[in-house]
Amino acid sequence: MANKDFFIYTDRSQLQIPSTVEYRVQKLLDPKELKPSIKACYEDLKSEGAQSIFKNFDKLFSMIELIDQIDFHQLHFVYENILVNSLNIIASHFISYGEIEDMPLDLKHQFTNIIKMNIYLFVEFVHSFNTKFETHYKEYKLLLLETKGKNKKQDVIQKHISDYNWNWEDKLSIGFKAINSIISNNITQLNDPPYIDHTLISYIAFCCYTQLENPNIALVRTKSLCDSIMQILAIFITDYDHTEQFKIKVVHLLKLYEHLSLPLANIVLQVIKSGNNRSSLIELIIKEIAETGEVDSIKEINNQEIAGGKSCCAFLVEIARHCPQLLLPNIEHLLPCLENDPYTMRICVLSVLKELIIHVLNNDELNEFERKTRNDYLIIMQDHLLDVNAFVRSKVLHLFTDIINVDCLPKHMYGIILDCAEERLHDKSAYVTKRAIQLIITLIKLNPFSYDFSEDKLLDKLKEENYTLKCTKILHKLKIDSEIVKDDMWPSIEISLKLFLELNFEDKNVDTFGKVEVLKDMELPEVLLKIKSSITSYKFKSALKYLLCGRETFKDEPLFQVQDENNLSDQYIIVLKNIWYYENPMISMDLNNIEKLQRMNSNDLHMHIFSTELKIMHLQKLQIRYLKGNLRVTSNDDHDSQKNCEKYLHTIKKSLNTISQLMFGNTSSESLEAIDFFTIAYKFGVPHTQAGIDAMLTLIYSSDSKIKEAMMNSYKTIYLNIEEDIDTSTTRAETIMTRLVSLIKTLSVTNRRAFKALLIEWIKNKTLDDECIKVLWAWFSKSKDISEEDQVVAALMLSLLASAQPSMAMGNLDSILHYGLCGNYQLFIYSCNILESITHKNYKRFTENHELVPKVFNVIQKCFNESDDQLFNDVASNAVNIIYKLTIKPDITCMRFIKELYSSMINKNDPQQEDDQVQFNSVMFAKFIYIIGHTALQQYNHLENYVAKELILKAKAKYQIKSSKVSIANERDDEHDSEIEAEIEAINDHIRQICDEKLVYGNGIFARFSKYIVDSCVSNHKYLKASAITSLIKFMLISSKFCTEQLPMFLNLIENSDNFEIVIDLVSGFGCLIFKHPNLLEPCIDKLYARLHDKCNLVRYSTLMTIIDLIRQEMIKVKGKIAGIAKLLVDEDETINYTARQFFGVIAEKGNTLYNVLSDIISILSNPEDLVPEYDFQSIMKFLLPLIKKERQIESIVNKLCTRLKESNDKIQEYYISYCLMLIKYTDKSLIKLSDNISCYMDKLQNPKVYMSFNKLISTNSKMAKPATKEILNELSRKIEKIVEDYDNADPILIKNPRKCLSTVKKKIPISIANESSENEIEPLKLVTKQSGRCQNKVKRKLIEKNSEGGENDEELAHIKANEDSETDNSDINIIKRAKRQNE
Repeated sequence: MANKDFFIYTDRSQLQIPSTVEYRVQKLLDPKELKPSIKACYEDLKSEGAQSIFKNFDKLFSMIELIDQIDFHQLHFVYENILVNSLNIIASHFISYGEIEDMPLDLKHQFTNIIKMNIYLFVEFVHSFNTKFETHYKEYKLLLLETKGKNKKQDVIQKHISDYNWNWEDKLSIGFKAINSIISNNITQLNDPPYIDHTLISYIAFCCYTQLENPNIALVRTKSLCDSIMQILAIFITDYDHTEQFKIKVVHLLKLYEHLSLPLANIVLQVIKSGNNRSSLIELIIKEIAETGEVDSIKEINNQEIAGGKSCCAFLVEIARHCPQLLLPNIEHLLPCLENDPYTMRICVLSVLKELIIHVLNNDELNEFERKTRNDYLIIMQDHLLDVNAFVRSKVLHLFTDIINVDCLPKHMYGIILDCAEERLHDKSAYVTKRAIQLIITLIKLNPFSYDFSEDKLLDKLKEENYTLKCTKILHKLKIDSEIVKDDMWPSIEISLKLFLELNFEDKNVDTFGKVEVLKDMELPEVLLKIKSSITSYKFKSALKYLLCGRETFKDEPLFQVQDENNLSDQYIIVLKNIWYYENPMISMDLNNIEKLQRMNSNDLHMHIFSTELKIMHLQKLQIRYLKGNLRVTSNDDHDSQKNCEKYLHTIKKSLNTISQLMFGNTSSESLEAIDFFTIAYKFGVPHTQAGIDAMLTLIYSSDSKIKEAMMNSYKTIYLNIEEDIDTSTTRAETIMTRLVSLIKTLSVTNRRAFKALLIEWIKNKTLDDECIKVLWAWFSKSKDISEEDQVVAALMLSLLASAQPSMAMGNLDSILHYGLCGNYQLFIYSCNILESITHKNYKRFTENHELVPKVFNVIQKCFNESDDQLFNDVASNAVNIIYKLTIKPDITCMRFIKELYSSMINKNDPQQEDDQVQFNSVMFAKFIYIIGHTALQQYNHLENYVAKELILKAKAKYQIKSSKVSIANERDDEHDSEIEAEIEAINDHIRQICDEKLVYGNGIFARFSKYIVDSCVSNHKYLKASAITSLIKFMLISSKFCTEQLPMFLNLIENSDNFEIVIDLVSGFGCLIFKHPNLLEPCIDKLYARLHDKCNLVRYSTLMTIIDLIRQEMIKVKGKIAGIAKLLVDEDETINYTARQFFGVIAEKGNTLYNVLSDIISILSNPEDLVPEYDFQSIMKFLLPLIKKERQIESIVNKLCTRLKESNDKIQEYYISYCLMLIKYTDKSLIKLSDNISCYMDKLQNPKVYMSFNKLISTNSKMAKPATKEILNELSRKIEKIVEDYDNADPILIKNPRKCLSTVKKKIPISIANESSENEIEPLKLVTKQSGRCQNKVKRKLIEKNSEGGENDEELAHIKANEDSETDNSDINIIKRAKRQNE
């Protein structure tokens, strides 16, 4: 047997066919003989070594054949102690023999057979064991697939380990290591002559590839096995000519298994590192990938992409990352893949280009060819920013971000890429916009023009350099003055000076020196130094001018005094001589390098002045450019770079608005990236970023916790994080509060509410500590020297914080009373807000004589007499609020206030007039009735909330005492519970009766002035009417009786008022009244909806917000009337537009709310009597219809629209409804529903616009559709074609009668449709999308020809073409042109 050659066959049955030359299996063992045979094989291996295979091959082969009848314990023994041990023995023989060339020929032949036989048994055992393994654990694998999450069980390998304590993966790794030890000895030398046994190599390689296909090979636990296999394949490629087979197998595996990308890349890298000119392997693999990618292997089937593109991408990127120089010459083979599908191959090639740019084409020392190559690759990547696939566009943006992060993008392309990123902000895909924001953030961080874009640092630098120049010039003059010998110079100076003065003071006139001005910005030492410097330079006119100005500025300075005004020439010589000899005074200078400057001589100082002047000139130029275009450039930039910088910053500013809108988009990832963008942009000083930072505040209300947290972290970074190099003259808390005070000054009312919510969160999280609050109180009490404006803002901040921490108000009550309740009305308002927070906790009310009361009254009295009506309204409402909330008997206190104010108002007029004849000042009376209305409302709230509560507590206490006594007598407690409930109800009824019948009726002060309030509501005085309406609404809230009486006037006012401020008050009042009296106001809701169409933007917005709030509170139902809100989706005001979109987005998520009203909205908007413009209708429907996503709702909408289309008799309405059908996102069921309802709209297909809508519906849904969907669409297209043909052939008289026309169609019904109606089956169609398009073209052509016969050929066609939808494709236009040519 040992003399026969062993040949490897993949089919084991071949070894059982008799042969005289080749080794064959003589006999298979019986199953009963297997167990003793295993032991015998083991003993023979121990005694005879590897040569025992000749005696035991048949036994081991039989075990593999009958492996299903052997238990796992025996198989483990065979594999570990026989097969692997035999391979290790073979490997050890090579070590003992040394060089293979020294072996005898017969021993080489014997070794060859031993190796083949052992490897064959090993490989076959591995395959068979894996098959048995899979079969044995088949049920367990099914159970494994059903379990998810935390209950996920261990996989089959781990299950086998737990059952048998034997790890197959580890043992398999040992076996492959043994094979590796054998083949690493260049076993080709065993053949005579030496040659490569490709059968053996392919056989082992096939086993390796099979193991790589297992997804577990990518796990950490199988790293040893993976490394062993990769080493074997690397040796095959380098030593056994396996390159050609490997490159084919690599591409095949990459197409099928995504997890193999990195392992296969590592094999290639190992081969490359081994040297021996193996780099050609990369070229072969790339060519193979490119060919398969272009031709037929990596395709899309049923829109589901095979993982090959992603695997190839990861594989090539890994190669490019480690061996870019070898990949660069072969990249041309991959570039054609950029024009083909799938999109993952395009991503693959683009990712490789990025790696080449980063690792090879990455410096400024490139030659001309390399630079051109890099630029070409960048242009290719830039072109794919417009790729049809969103994932490709997103990936390219990500690749550019990586390139810029490692500084490999040429500087001239920064602006180009920024423009592209700004354009991608408008992309429909959230993935793309997210990446675009990230790219712009990177371009801001690493912009090539400056560190940041802030003007403040530029101005600070300019100010610093100017001060340095000023100080340097002074030092220079002092140095020159100290170096000259004055006694030697003065005689010559005196002669020239006398001559100058005699010529200029002949007529004792000093007008020739110009106007004498006060030197505001110069101190005495500087003036003296100027005069001395001018004298030294013989600039006598300048010296005399400074002398005259100095006399005017420093009148008491002895140096400037003259003894005789009549002889000015001689006197000025004396004065100038005294100044000339005057010792130089000390001048204080705040410079860091003052000591260095003082040590310089005059020449060095002169050079320093020159360099400083150059710096200032450059900074001044930058400032001019910044003011013109808000740009920053470096000191050596030329004219082109200045233009680039200006354009760069303009693009960033342009992106701010878009990113601000994305911050409030529907996708959380976009919001998070937008928040990060504004944080970075603010840090780098990008102009106009503050608007986005302010708008970000409203995200505090976001329901998404991640967005809310990101917003809070952003504000913490911007306003609470203090840099280490900050000015140490102020504490950390002062710096933080200074920033926050500056912020709140610029916030709108809406953003202030959001800022309050943010402050509350900071207080809860201890983000804003007590030190910061102490700073605010110090500013509030003016313990530190701050402006009055900052004191007011500090009070505002405290009022916002007080609601989260009520104890701060009570702890600082004295400060509030002393500093807050004063004549500064804004400070008073915010102080009242702080005091209101006291009511949030248990507190004891103040007495009516508390010092709070007179202070409040004094402010009200002063404000009543001095201020305008709006400011008084704010002051009075806050004052009345704290009186009612903090004091006992507030009604008595407020009545006293009202009487005093009434008396004050009377005294302003004629105090002798009787009450019925009093003529009030309109402005003062407006203030008075406002406080009447507000006090009445507070009295109502006081009775309902405080008085009723106190009475109920007393009743409960009384019954609690009574129940304790009753319990002793063993009486039932439920009787007493019913008694107390009855008494509580009686108390509430009594309070309601008082409010309804006595508060605004009877002899009270409120009843007395109610008639004045009603009469003033129709006054011509603007302020009086506004105050009266406000008080009227409050009176109506108090009493349902009063509301019923005044409701007609109220509705008349809301319907006919012209003043937008009054209308806004009425709309807000309507919302409040419907909460209080729903039965009275709900029938009048039409009056409120009517204001949605007001001309004023503020009125529309206020009405919209009121209606939304009422719907949210479920006070009114969402009905067809919200078609008025739908019209606001195209409102000219962006805020209204955005709010309407948010509203419909919210109700779309609440069950069937939007679905229930959508058909009514469509009917109202398409009503011929009140038709919405076509473009507006299309925009509205494009937004609303995609919000319907449930399949059953879509089917029902299709059914309803078909019915309404049938009932319509107006051409435009028919088109509008068909347009809605076109926009729906169809499923197969909804398409079948549309096809089944064809009888509803068959007669409408004569309308060219209706037909075009159905044509687009079919073509749009055919794109990327499944085969079943295409069949439904083709069937619908055939039905439409048939109907149009019938209309073409029918008698014109019959066409006018839809019923007769319908009967004609029935007579000519196609066979496929007849079968469908009888058997409910659709006949299999052979039509594809292109055929469907041709059918549509025939229908379209025939319809146009028919319409052209009426004698209006060109006009009709032009009309059709002009009214086509904006989305008409080129095929539609071509059809119209062809029809027109036919008619001609």
